[in-house]
Amino acid sequence: MESSLQHYRHNERVQEFKSKYIKPMLVTALPKLESFFGETFTRIIHREVRKEIEGACAMNVECVRQVQGKIFFKCNSFGEPDVEHVVEFDRGEGMLKCECMWFKHREVDEERQE
Repeated sequence: MESSLQHYRHNERVQEFKSKYIKPMLVTALPKLESFFGETFTRIIHREVRKEIEGACAMNVECVRQVQGKIFFKCNSFGEPDVEHVVEFDRGEGMLKCECMWFKHREVDEERQE
């Protein structure tokens, strides 16, 4: 048991040292943002944030039109440029709506977790 605990503590110290003294390799399209997270958090958290940044950068977003406080965007993935989704953002309500109902499903999933 003590050996396992020493091994765990050693690994924690190594990760802490790397987080403090070694700069992370920046690989996303948003290097300033990634650099900030790399310098602020541990490497494990930085890797998680990097995944989110990569996911956000994998979308093409184009503003199509604005009508009475609503903004309509056309979105598609870099890998699937032929598949487009229209997303509606209602400024008054602060709501996002998509034809694929992704945001609605996400709300339901978040309510279930609470």
